[in-house]
Amino acid sequence: MSISGPASDARRFQIIELLFEDRRAGVPATAVHTIIERLGPPAVAANLLENDLKVLIKLGLARRVGHGKYCFAGLSAGHGFSSDDVSHPEIKHLIAARCMETKKPESAGGRYLLEGRWLFIFHGTSTEPLFGLIRDCPRDRQPRSVATSSVPGFITLAGCESIDVSCVGGVVDHRRRAFKPHGSHDLQKAGLRAIEHDVLVVACSRLDFEGRIECIGEMGPLRESVIKDAIAEGKDVVVLADRSKFHSRGLARHFASVPLKEENIWLFVDAAPDDRPPNDRATRVTLAADRGFAQLRETMGHRFVEVRVPHPARSPAP
Repeated sequence: MSISGPASDARRFQIIELLFEDRRAGVPATAVHTIIERLGPPAVAANLLENDLKVLIKLGLARRVGHGKYCFAGLSAGHGFSSDDVSHPEIKHLIAARCMETKKPESAGGRYLLEGRWLFIFHGTSTEPLFGLIRDCPRDRQPRSVATSSVPGFITLAGCESIDVSCVGGVVDHRRRAFKPHGSHDLQKAGLRAIEHDVLVVACSRLDFEGRIECIGEMGPLRESVIKDAIAEGKDVVVLADRSKFHSRGLARHFASVPLKEENIWLFVDAAPDDRPPNDRATRVTLAADRGFAQLRETMGHRFVEVRVPHPARSPAP
């Protein structure tokens, strides 16, 4: 199920933000009547709000925790890792939910993109919401197996008996929330190549005007080699990103890039908001992304998937 309609989009996103703020403030659950009061005029009818909450639960963004009480179903649910330092967690959830809903063209079978597949999900805060959605979706929609380098992701799926779950070997990198393989780059690459999968799901550090995803940091070259191997072997590569990654800058010792124009790469990203203010930094970045994405949209076709997110998710930079 998808979120559709400008009015319902904006209202549901207000609910997500309210529940997210309460969780960060230590409030375990929020009552429906409290949500109605805090949304302000015009007051939202209780039956309309309850319908919104049902939609958000199906998208993996909210959870019912008691009679008439709800909480934000955040990235940290059940695995002990905090998501308070994750930028735009609500957007990442919406993008992951759209990935779960996406079907391949009828010419390619018309099945859901991840249905019945063997997945290798690389760690990253953009891919983390996907694990909870996979766990909670109907069995006939689930992948057959999931291998991952994500520690929170592995813990989320560990008790899911309907899916074969495995993790890459190595030590836990708490800062990256990841299993970091042992040994040299060649040894690490060989270990990852041994993982059986036909779909690779990755996050990225940066999107650029030239239509490339860029992997920055110590594990950037390893991620690049995994992506390029998957492309060469004809596997589907699914990239989950958001517009904050477009032309972002940062200092890094390691830097690698992969073109998005290959036929088996899918890109999921949030669409430009309709109600953006005229003169803030977020708007200027969005306008730059519009120009870059226009070319990608033409080149990638149905593999370029934009997820509509209301403007309140993108706050102006100070």
